[in-house]
Amino acid sequence: DLLLDSPGLVGEQREYLQTVRSSAEALLTIINDILDFSRIEAGHLRLENIDFSTTSVVAETCRSLALRASQKGVELFHDIAPGVPAVLRGDPTRLRQILTNLIGNAVKFTDRGEVEVGVRCVGRQGGRVNIAFSVRDTGCGIAADKLETVFGAFAQADNSTTRKYGGTGLGLAISRDLVELMHGQIELESVEGQGSTFSFTLPFDAVADASPCDGSGLVGARVLVAACNRALGVLLCRRLEEVGLRVQLACSGDEAIAALVSARDGVDPFHFLLMDADLPDPGGFALARRFADADPRLDRLVMMLASHSQRNDAARCAELGLTYQLAKPFSIDDLLDVLRLARSAQARGEEVVAAPAFELAPVTLGEDGDQGRAVPLRILVVEDNPVNQTVAQRLLERVGHAVVLANNGEEAIEALERDHFDVVLMDVQMPVMGGIEATQAIRAREARHSWVVQGGWKPIPIIAMTAHAMQGDRKRCLDAGMDDYVSKPIDIKALLAAIDRVTRSSEAEAEFESDISLLELGEEGRRQIASLQDAREMFDGDEVVVQQLIEVFLRDHERTIADLQRAATNLDYKLLGDIGHSVKGAVGLFSARRAMEAARSLEDLAAARDPQAATSQAQALISELKLLAQVLRGELAGGG
Repeated sequence: DLLLDSPGLVGEQREYLQTVRSSAEALLTIINDILDFSRIEAGHLRLENIDFSTTSVVAETCRSLALRASQKGVELFHDIAPGVPAVLRGDPTRLRQILTNLIGNAVKFTDRGEVEVGVRCVGRQGGRVNIAFSVRDTGCGIAADKLETVFGAFAQADNSTTRKYGGTGLGLAISRDLVELMHGQIELESVEGQGSTFSFTLPFDAVADASPCDGSGLVGARVLVAACNRALGVLLCRRLEEVGLRVQLACSGDEAIAALVSARDGVDPFHFLLMDADLPDPGGFALARRFADADPRLDRLVMMLASHSQRNDAARCAELGLTYQLAKPFSIDDLLDVLRLARSAQARGEEVVAAPAFELAPVTLGEDGDQGRAVPLRILVVEDNPVNQTVAQRLLERVGHAVVLANNGEEAIEALERDHFDVVLMDVQMPVMGGIEATQAIRAREARHSWVVQGGWKPIPIIAMTAHAMQGDRKRCLDAGMDDYVSKPIDIKALLAAIDRVTRSSEAEAEFESDISLLELGEEGRRQIASLQDAREMFDGDEVVVQQLIEVFLRDHERTIADLQRAATNLDYKLLGDIGHSVKGAVGLFSARRAMEAARSLEDLAAARDPQAATSQAQALISELKLLAQVLRGELAGGG
C-alpha cells in the first residue's frame, strides 16, 4: 500500500504492483478459507462469547469493502434499524467473517446499482434477541435451478463464474456452517439478471439498548438530499424523517437545481443540502463551484464522497471552501452530527449560502444552543474518525476553547510531550494505539515525572469518548486512569459538563494544596499523615521498592478521588464502602493514620446508608488523600 501510494510510480509500475497485491490477497483468502473450512469440518472451531458493538462490527466490515465497491461504481451502504441493541454478546469475529463473505460476494457479482446491508431485531424474549442480517445486491443474480447448490463446498453457480470472478466457492459454505454453528439459519432469494438477497438470523444476548437517533436542534429543518443512487437516497430520507426533519429527494443535478429554484421561489426554502459528489448532470462539484462563485460561504452544503476518490475529492472540497464532508458509507448518526455542525454557522452569526440557483433558510438554535465555561481551555482531541474530529472541534471552538487534533494514541503522547493542554478527550477504539493503552502510557509517564515537581504537579484530566457506554467499558476506562467519560454521538451538554467536572476538580485541588505547605504541617503533623518507617522495615530498607510503592499510589489516587466524588454524587453506597475498604488497606503501607481512620469511617457510614454522613465523610477522605499525596511527593523529592 505504501508503494502504491508513492507519487514517483509510473503507470506500468503501479499496474504491476497492483497485480502483485491483488494476487497475494487472493491467495491469502483461499488459504484462510481452506483452513477455516477444515476446522469447521473437524469440529475444532470454538466460538467466543464477548460483548461487542453492533454498529462497529457492521460499519467496519462495510468500510473494509467500500473501496472495492466504489471502484466498480457500486454504492455500498448499511442500515441498522431502530430497536437493534447497541451492544450484543456473542462472537463478533465470526459475525464479521459471515458479513465479509456475503458483502464481498455481493460486490464481486454486482457491476452497477447497489449493495445494501440491513440489520433489524426480529424477536426478543427477556435478555435474548434474534437479529436478522441481510445483504441485498442488484447484481447478476442466480438461476432458479442453481439456488440449491450455491452453499455447497467448492461450488459456484457455473464454471463461467469461476473463470470470470475467481474464488474457491468456499465462502458461502463457510458462512452457512458458521451461521448454523451459532444456532442461526441462512436463506437466499435471487432472480437471475436482477440480483440476490442473502439473509441470516442469529440469537444474541442483548447487553445494552441503543439510544434513539437524536434530531435535537434539527427538528422541522428542511433538507434536500441529492443522491446519485436512489436506494441510498430513499433510505437517508426515511431515517431523517424519523427524527423530525422534512426531506426531499433528487437523483440528478438537474433535479436538485429544479427543487432549489422551486424552494427559492416559494415560501418553504431548504435549510440544508446533502449532495453526492458523483451526482450526474451536472456533477456535485460542478454545482458546488457554481454556488461558490456566487458566495464562498458554503456552510449549509454537505458533500458525500465516494471511497475510491475520497483523497482527491477532499482536496477539491478544500479548494471550494466546502467544510462539511461525509465519506461513504456513513451512519445516520454521522449525518446528524454534520448537520448540527452546519447549523452552527448561523449560531456564529455568519450568513447562509445564497447562490443564484437557490437560497438556504436560517436555522434558529433552540435551548440546546451555545453553552460553556467563561475560561477558555486548551483541549487535545484524540479521535481517528474525521467526522467525529470535526464535530468535537467545532462544538468546542464554538464555546471558546482551543482544540488540537490527534489521530491516535501515539500522536496524543507526542502532542503532550511537546505542548501543554488543560484536558484530553480520548477515543477508546483507535488504530495504532487505542485510548486505554494511551491513557496507561500517559499516566505511567506522569508517575515518573510527578516527584520532580513536588506539589505543583498535576496529572492531566482525560475524558473517554466511547461509542457504547457499557458498564464494563466505563470501568475499563476508569481503571486505565481516565477521569470521566461521555458517549458518542457527542452531546454538547454532556461533553461540556464532563469537562467542567474534571477541570474544576483540578482547580479546586490546586487551590486547596496551595494553601497548605509541608512546613506548616510540622513534623508531628506529617507523621500523622504518613510515615515510611514501617514500609522501610517491611522491605529491609530497600528504598527502590518504597519509591515504587509511592509512585503507584500517586498514579492511582487521582482515579480514587474521582471515583469517590462520583459515588458521593450518585449516593452509591456499595461503591463508597468498597472504596473505603480498599483505601484503608492501601494507605496502611504508609502508616497514614488520618487517611486510614477516614476510610474506616466511610466504610461504616456507607454500610449504615446514611446519605448526609456518608457524603460528608467521602469529602473528608478526599481531603486526606490529597494531603497524603502531597506528603509522599515531598518524601520522593527529598530522597527519603
